[in-house]
Amino acid sequence: MEEAQDLPVREQMEEVRKTLREFQELLDSTGWARLVEVLEGQIAARVQLIRQPAEGFDGLVKQEFAKGEAAALELCKLLPERIVEDFQQQLDELKEEVKEDG
Repeated sequence: MEEAQDLPVREQMEEVRKTLREFQELLDSTGWARLVEVLEGQIAARVQLIRQPAEGFDGLVKQEFAKGEAAALELCKLLPERIVEDFQQQLDELKEEVKEDG
């Protein structure tokens, strides 16, 4: 597939709209809502582990690992929204480019 920059602006806009639509459909789906519930439960379990007093070096290592897992799960939960925001910004920029050219 051609790089996005090599496509004419209107084709780039269509590609961005398509991706934006797909991610918005994901966010609006019941499957995504259920996945977010699971992610939140998993995050809560890690936070509970983090809040317990660490017992020795091994306990500290487990807590640090749990912190990383919790952060990664939170990122998974937020990533589609950030992608939508990014693609919306790209679409707005392409619209401005079309206005300037037209």
